[in-house]
Amino acid sequence: MKTFLEFKGQSLPQDRYALIAGRWHQPIVDALIQGAQDALIHAGGQVSQMDLVRVPGSFEIPQAAQWVLQEKRHAGLILLGCIVQGDTPHFEVLTHSVMGAVQTLALQGSLPLTCGILTVHTLEQAEARARKDKNNKGWEAMFALLEMIQVKRNGSSAHGN
Repeated sequence: MKTFLEFKGQSLPQDRYALIAGRWHQPIVDALIQGAQDALIHAGGQVSQMDLVRVPGSFEIPQAAQWVLQEKRHAGLILLGCIVQGDTPHFEVLTHSVMGAVQTLALQGSLPLTCGILTVHTLEQAEARARKDKNNKGWEAMFALLEMIQVKRNGSSAHGN
């Protein structure tokens, strides 16, 4: 099975991918989106294969993902957002709510789904995870999605390495 490093330069199937992204902390999320797009290009795909759905914030991402999953038009979904801890318990409540909903969707959904929603203590931590390099969490989420699509397509023959 290919890992994300082995996708470079290959021609990907003409799959469509959905990318659902919050607008809260938009500069961070925009950098994550760019990372996912760069990864798709690096893997041999084209940005035109990616449908971008913008939602107000991370709380709305799971609901939009559910709608996109029901359409059954995509090979998989990437979820991108940013939740930064503040001075109130809102961070914990929001993080647990969003990540619990994402996990439920992943387990109940019929399509591969990867999560690049940042949950960080500071904006500096978010910026470090959204840099224009291979540590960008949007980049990582795209390659995780490509690998999960491959696992799904290979079924039980995807054991090992």
